[in-house]
Amino acid sequence: MNRRHFLSGSLLVLIIVLIWRYLDQRPDLLDAISRISAMEVLMLTGLRFLLLLQNGITLKLLTEAAGIRLHWREWGGLPLITTLFNYIAPFSAGILARAAYLKHRHGLSYSRFTGILGVTYLVLLCLAGGAGAVLAAFFSAHYYPAAWSLGAVYLLSCIGGCGAIFFRMSEIPFLRFLPKSVSSRINESYREAISQLELLRIMPKRKWQLVSNNIGILLLNGLCLQYAFHLLDTPVGFPAALFVSLSTLYATAFTITPGNFGIPEALSGMASALIGSSAAEAFLAMLLLRAGTITVVFLLGPLAVWNLKQNMDKI
Repeated sequence: MNRRHFLSGSLLVLIIVLIWRYLDQRPDLLDAISRISAMEVLMLTGLRFLLLLQNGITLKLLTEAAGIRLHWREWGGLPLITTLFNYIAPFSAGILARAAYLKHRHGLSYSRFTGILGVTYLVLLCLAGGAGAVLAAFFSAHYYPAAWSLGAVYLLSCIGGCGAIFFRMSEIPFLRFLPKSVSSRINESYREAISQLELLRIMPKRKWQLVSNNIGILLLNGLCLQYAFHLLDTPVGFPAALFVSLSTLYATAFTITPGNFGIPEALSGMASALIGSSAAEAFLAMLLLRAGTITVVFLLGPLAVWNLKQNMDKI
């Protein structure tokens, strides 16, 4: 086991211990969890399954723009496999597994795959940043002035994402401060993303399908969090739930534990505190959503792995 894996595992254990100790001191939260019915668990896992399917639709739209048509078992199964591998193997193993499958099954080069991944992140940055900035302006003007501290992050990410899409630079200027090996890899991925965007530009129907699907992902993510708050007997309005859920999208920048465990939860707690909600209950609500996701991917992920392995064997 190398040092990075050791640190990742140690951090994961520390987070679990801290959560356990906190819950041990909050019997009211444990009581709320114990009252969740089987039907509510089914609803929660169903919502998380729909979210994974929407991620699959994003993959389908972008690969079609690259000239690759995925079967529904592929675009539906790859998000399950990606998430499953991210939990059972270290450091974004799910993304690597997805790239390897598309390379060997459909001939999609790794550089084009990183371009597809880049488009996904850039579109989400624009949409999530814009929505978050609007919500932050609303909350800071009417209720919670501190919301603008996160609103500024949302606004900057929206400007950065939209600028990267519409200005289409040959390289990203502020990366010059990073080591050359790192900046060159990021710039290469960015250029691949721009080439994918050029394909979408000449396919307007596909472009608007991608935008509308990503809006659906953001809204469904907010609905999932609102429902998790409801399961904890904590009424939270949809705008507040959406504002908090948008912060969790930035967790992809910090892949330091298996499945990024603890990072979205911490971000949701900080965002929730800025708008006057309980950081602890937001943290726990995110844990409920994670439990729903884990249930889905560990039940259906192995089936998806078997199914796609059958596809690979046919080559």
